[in-house]
Amino acid sequence: MGETTELSKVVNRIQKRYHEGLLDKAVSIFTPFPDKKPLSDLELSKDAIEFIKQYEPKAEENGLFFHQFDLLDAYSKGADNFILTSSTGSGKSLCFWTWIIDKLSMHPNSTAIVCFPTQALMWGQADRLARISTDKTYYNRKKENAFSGNINLNNKKIGWTIWKGVGSGWTKDKAMKEHEGTENFKRSRIRLATLDKAHWSLIPGHPDFTKNLECIVLDEAHQYDGLFGANVHYFLKRVYIAKESSKRRRPNVFLASATLSDAKSFASRLISYPENEIKHVTDLVNPQINTIPLTEVDELLKNPPKDGLLRINLFIDSLDKNYDLAELINNTNIVGDSLNLLYFSNSKYESRILKKKTNKSSGRTIEIYDGDLPPERRRHIEKLFNELKGSTLLATNALELGVDIENLELCLLNSIPPKRVDLIQRVGRVGRRAGLPGVTILKLSAAPLDRSIVENPENIFSFDTAVTIPLPIDLRLNKLKNMIAIHYEGCYKKYAAKNWPYYQNVFRKYFGEFLKHEEIKDIINRNYEGLIETQGNQWVHKGFRASASERKIPLRILGSDEDVAWIEDINIFRDGHPEAVYLDDKGSHWRVKYYDGDWKIAEWTHPESSFKLGKYLKSISVVFVEKEDSNITTRGSWDDFMEEYQIFPELPEDTLPPAGGILEYGIWEYTKKFDGYTEYNLDTKEKVRVTLKQVSDRFKALIDKGINAPFLFPLSYRTYGWSWEFEGVFDDDEKLKEMSPIIASILNAFFADAVQSKPTDIQTYLSLPNAKLTVLDTTPAGNGLSEALLKQNNVNIALKNCVKTLDFYQQPEMKRKFKNYIFELCEGEVMHEPEELNSIIKQLQSYWQG
Repeated sequence: MGETTELSKVVNRIQKRYHEGLLDKAVSIFTPFPDKKPLSDLELSKDAIEFIKQYEPKAEENGLFFHQFDLLDAYSKGADNFILTSSTGSGKSLCFWTWIIDKLSMHPNSTAIVCFPTQALMWGQADRLARISTDKTYYNRKKENAFSGNINLNNKKIGWTIWKGVGSGWTKDKAMKEHEGTENFKRSRIRLATLDKAHWSLIPGHPDFTKNLECIVLDEAHQYDGLFGANVHYFLKRVYIAKESSKRRRPNVFLASATLSDAKSFASRLISYPENEIKHVTDLVNPQINTIPLTEVDELLKNPPKDGLLRINLFIDSLDKNYDLAELINNTNIVGDSLNLLYFSNSKYESRILKKKTNKSSGRTIEIYDGDLPPERRRHIEKLFNELKGSTLLATNALELGVDIENLELCLLNSIPPKRVDLIQRVGRVGRRAGLPGVTILKLSAAPLDRSIVENPENIFSFDTAVTIPLPIDLRLNKLKNMIAIHYEGCYKKYAAKNWPYYQNVFRKYFGEFLKHEEIKDIINRNYEGLIETQGNQWVHKGFRASASERKIPLRILGSDEDVAWIEDINIFRDGHPEAVYLDDKGSHWRVKYYDGDWKIAEWTHPESSFKLGKYLKSISVVFVEKEDSNITTRGSWDDFMEEYQIFPELPEDTLPPAGGILEYGIWEYTKKFDGYTEYNLDTKEKVRVTLKQVSDRFKALIDKGINAPFLFPLSYRTYGWSWEFEGVFDDDEKLKEMSPIIASILNAFFADAVQSKPTDIQTYLSLPNAKLTVLDTTPAGNGLSEALLKQNNVNIALKNCVKTLDFYQQPEMKRKFKNYIFELCEGEVMHEPEELNSIIKQLQSYWQG
């Protein structure tokens, strides 16, 4: 019998607390350490071997993991492009850094760019390089993060640098701006950047660096799916065109990724290299995923295997009783005061409210980590993570990637992320040390994915389920934007030296056609009017990620240069609305006083309406705030609506239309209007609704007195979607009107599950009396999900899964749980029986199948 550990004690107390809801089985994931091969057997340059010894000092004595050795051995024998898929913490970075160092040491003028999906990942890798670097540059007194340095190898110096946006106006990064003017930056041959920065700045602003570009690394490549993946795909094509226009060979590409079931085909589609020119290497160790009785968990925690990493997952079914794992974050009676635990919040707001609630009680240290934190604060907390003990980390999905914390032992998931690979990433945050297991507690809701976990908990952790959403590279507008970007980036003048025929040929090679700048813009303005704005010099680069947000807006303390947060512009409606009180990560309250920005009017009118759609929101550049003493916070509300704008004559390529009815694909118009807010008193728990009229009256009164006051104008944009007239015949119109919204909400959950997205990423509308189903992307210019739903039989799969689930709730013993299931799934009441709803969904499935 092994020694009782603190973790096993905590898990025993958790089991007692939630015994009614716990599934009687857990899932253990054991990842054995791979075998190793001697470093001396590797035939690489002296510089590359020296780098490995510096980067991983234990490698000289202990050797390399098999997958590390195999990849570098394949490279030494002529392979050029790679996708390396392996589990978290398996040494992928050693491989791509060695690949870069070897190539750059052989070609003295060559350069490399290493791209990450988040700044956290970028800074984490910079810190790793800084440990073995000389001539480092810092821009704060604490010297927490090096911006650049030199790697010394056999009397050679290879410089590297952070490369991030300098921003503008209120979010200008003076430190980065200063650094870009230094010789260290100019001489650096390796740049660490986010993909966004490379997309915006690499080709137009840095032709010498781009012409010499030998290596491109895309870390966490499994993140590049959907529209984001399509834009990464086209960004690479633009780099290839720039290189080949200057009559140089296109760079090689290295993808580092979590395990994917379709890795090689995914890589080929993403980087535009044929599969036979891509070497796929994966770790030879498959995680051992086993379902075990709950009674065996304690013994396994007391006697964990020593030759690998162990993670145990326990499941709480909240369908009958809505448990809340947030109650554990400061409960020392259950989680103790020595373990570190990680709680994944659904939102930044939830993190702040939880911290505020627990600040007054004694117990554990609580820190917050999310994307609203100003950059310096975020990096400071990253430094703290590995030093904390007996603490709780409240994090959004910003912590899924790029922050390695070895001493986290317990992870709490109050909700399951929609993408399997994201769930695997979250579970992988704990148990990162040999002999010291990690435990994740997962609360299961009514969502389709969660119910599948109840049926087969082991399956959700299988890496074969971590497939990617198809890249919507056939979106015509997306392709046209990237085609015109080449012209905007000056490829003809800067790279092709005004050799027009050669430039055209290279362009055709990667885009299949050549169109002049004016021709492309004319097509966009004629066929996609209003879907995107074509004003200004930077419009072609906007919308790189599928998000309604385009930039961060600082909440700045009035009369100072200090920011309490940087919020996404779209979130002003929710967090920075007129009269808002924002709760920051330290528990302080801040009242919005007024906005500042560029107040140019940008109105446009729908051809069939006199309603002007004012685009004032995007012109706000800063929100000024003052300290609020009362213990309140607010959440803004809004009205929104959609209307059909333009239908395309043809459906997108590779879509599977329904066998019956009429399917139309096109552009819809979205409008969002501020509609007041709700004020929450955190002392009394009372909430008060403040109407738009009340806000407007106070706004007018302040303006009459000459006082600056904030007010929001409507936000509007256009997006992609499809509508299906299914020609069905239903009776009882009044009842159908009542049932349409709830069925739409149910379908939206299953449609989102089919394309591994959040339910808020798409919007489903249903009118049974009019026999019409509509599904739209919820981001400006589209996110590709409504189109992805039409491919690979996803609509039919979603309908089939929905019918199967509602069939389950028609069983007599399950009917009593149905209302709670619908409330959990759709956050709304249901007045209908499962048979009624399922009958209609079955008919919809029948109409779709024909």
